[in-house]
Amino acid sequence: MKKLLALALLVSLSCNPWKSGSQPALFVISAADDQCGYLNKDGDTVIAPQFVDARDFSEGLAQVAVAGPDWQWGYIDAKGAYVINPQFDWTGSFSEGLAVIGDHAGNVWHYGYINTRGKKVIEPQFEAATDFSEGLAAVRTFDGRSGYINKNGTFVIQEHFLPASGFSEGLALVGDTSGLFFVDRTGKLAIAQHFDDARGFSEGLAAVRIDGKWGYIDKTGKVVVSPQFTYAGSFSDGLADVGVQVGDDVLRGYIDATGRMVIDPQFVGAFEFSEDMAAIFVGHDGFGYIDKTGKVVISPQFNGADQFHDGLARVGTGDDYGYIDKTSAGPETGMEPPSTPRALRVRGAFPSGVIPGTQ
Repeated sequence: MKKLLALALLVSLSCNPWKSGSQPALFVISAADDQCGYLNKDGDTVIAPQFVDARDFSEGLAQVAVAGPDWQWGYIDAKGAYVINPQFDWTGSFSEGLAVIGDHAGNVWHYGYINTRGKKVIEPQFEAATDFSEGLAAVRTFDGRSGYINKNGTFVIQEHFLPASGFSEGLALVGDTSGLFFVDRTGKLAIAQHFDDARGFSEGLAAVRIDGKWGYIDKTGKVVVSPQFTYAGSFSDGLADVGVQVGDDVLRGYIDATGRMVIDPQFVGAFEFSEDMAAIFVGHDGFGYIDKTGKVVISPQFNGADQFHDGLARVGTGDDYGYIDKTSAGPETGMEPPSTPRALRVRGAFPSGVIPGTQ
């Protein structure tokens, strides 16, 4: 713990880690000159800062950028060796063996996919493209319509939709001029009702807005939690954050899958649970963390807070941000006793109110 606090390396927001839950557990850092590298959970620098930007590992590879007239992106392995040399204008994380890449000419971008050897298996041709999920990816053609392709680049669900999201638990949320609805992997309507707004399925339930209120349906379309909330998030670790009108304010709490309020509405902001912890926002005191009983286990004190993954979470204090563990009280300078956070002093403005990967 002391070793991590004493590190001279700084983490900068120019190094923009993405959530991946990947192995090994490496965390993006940067040195004073904004060169990015990676450390492990013990605070050891395992990949020296050398990149102008870097992202989290996904499926064993991480996106890194090198400087030039325009930044070029490639991928490294957990030892820092290039697996795919920097050559792309834009890259996404690997998902199901493929990653989105972008080429641009002037102001026009075209998106396609590469495999883990860097080969373009689907040529850049789409106006927009998402990660593969359950074997399919949503893409948008230049006529503004979205459909789904397989890993050969063949449309298996034709581009009939306006918005289209990735598949989750066998269903995808799509839309047309009549509203949002769910389709199955063949593109057939899976739930007859159209919704004003909705989220994808998670843990068997999807948040939907009906007549201005949010509730939850199951995959048959049955309403299992009646529409009653001003906001509803996705279920994670058995709980979902919901918003309730309390006087002039909307306060957030958490329900279980039956709709029972298990953590009373009391927070200005509340976010998905991960590793049995959730970030909450209480106003002027900032962000902190609660456990699944609603107990505040890390006091609100941060101006930004990320989900926990691999035992650590990124937080911001003032103009700094760092990584804390679940026993943390908050990032502090110097050598601190074991009861204080496993944090890394860093610089660069943390975007207040942003929970990376949950927006």
